[in-house]
Amino acid sequence: MYDDRVISIIYDFTKLLKAQKAIPEVVAKMEQKPVISQKQNSSKASDAYTRDFNKFNKTRNGNDAIALISRLL
Repeated sequence: MYDDRVISIIYDFTKLLKAQKAIPEVVAKMEQKPVISQKQNSSKASDAYTRDFNKFNKTRNGNDAIALISRLL
């Protein structure tokens, strides 16, 4: 009468019940934790120069030229 399959089913059922009881506790703990945010890389001065240089090449505007030259000073 006590087949291995029956014992396996009972064992799996007890694991399932234990997991179901643990879910609310885990959810409560996860809600208390702060949100993890990814650190952003800071932009470098050379990036700003490249951005101004590309903008000047597109527009050929005097204000863009002044901004580009001011980056060099």
